[in-house]
Amino acid sequence: MRLGLLSTSYPTREDDAAGRFVEAMAHALVARGHAVDALFPEHPTRDHPRGSNPSLAPLAYARPRRLERTFYGAGVPDNVRANPALALLGGAFSLRLLAEAQSRARRWDAVVAHFLLPTGLVAATLGLPAVVIAHSADLHLLERLPGRRALARFLDARATLWFVSDDARRRFERVLGRHLRRAPIVSPMGIAPILPYPRGEARASLGLSEAAFVVAALARLVPIKGLDVAIDALAGRRDAVLVVGGEGPEADALARRAARLGVDLRLLGPLGPEGKRTLFGAADAFVVPSRTLPSGRSEGVPVAMLEALSAGLPVVASRVGGIPSAALPGVVLVPEGDPAALAAALRGPLEPPRDLTRLPTWDALASRLEAALDQGRTTSVFRGGV
Repeated sequence: MRLGLLSTSYPTREDDAAGRFVEAMAHALVARGHAVDALFPEHPTRDHPRGSNPSLAPLAYARPRRLERTFYGAGVPDNVRANPALALLGGAFSLRLLAEAQSRARRWDAVVAHFLLPTGLVAATLGLPAVVIAHSADLHLLERLPGRRALARFLDARATLWFVSDDARRRFERVLGRHLRRAPIVSPMGIAPILPYPRGEARASLGLSEAAFVVAALARLVPIKGLDVAIDALAGRRDAVLVVGGEGPEADALARRAARLGVDLRLLGPLGPEGKRTLFGAADAFVVPSRTLPSGRSEGVPVAMLEALSAGLPVVASRVGGIPSAALPGVVLVPEGDPAALAAALRGPLEPPRDLTRLPTWDALASRLEAALDQGRTTSVFRGGV
């Protein structure tokens, strides 16, 4: 098949976390013999690599280019919260995406869209078999829009929906006001399992002692990730080191908090595959201390958590968003925003995951996606009506 793949981000380099799962999906589909055209906003400062398959089409939506700051960086919700005018540029991208997708649709057999809005809505207008993937921030936006039920029914009538957790499916059905018309795909994003470097080698490369209790995290440095809670949980624990991969606007605030509380915090910056192998090899445990923001926005199922499990690390995570309903092996759940509970879990016995076969891989998920699109080609999902 010739597939359109629509997203609001795509990585510019191997240590770029933005849209990493979109790139992984594109390559999994290419490996199964499909041709993929990926459409997404261009980065304000960095160029995307070019290739023939997947074919990448970064879309300009403002000039001068440095104004294109709605996407990437801290992510759309945090970018717009810091500068509400960026929402208008998000609308400009939506129009640009719609025009480009419509011009290419005659060459496509089907379309896949990450995020319900705006990309999923664009995909649903093309009259092609479509799979639209609902993550978390997009659901949060849909739940608050006027006309949200009509939008949900438009998507349900014209696409197969994919939800990263059962919690996400339930939230969408509450907006929809009924059950989905078509059986959805319910699964977190896929991963390529990570083989960590040997412990001694990994610790030596990071300057960590063999005696240290190393707690790892891998996330954007933004409030929803709750890394301040992890710092608070390790306050007063002289044997512990918190090692964090990722970048974002909270870096300085987190460093100051750690210094004030006497926590040994190592901020490694963005990590590519080799950096992740080092981080996971050095760690004793992995934390996902995510929180629900005052706006009500919460997590989906973090890909970094799945990668840590694939590397054999025990995980302590907040009971928030889609994490509990994913029911993954090797995850200890604690109340969100509770440093004492997180600290107690990290002091307790932590067992590595035993059943890694339950972790989603891109090879298996690409097969399910392919089957859904094939079914859409033989029994049209473009049914019309709401």
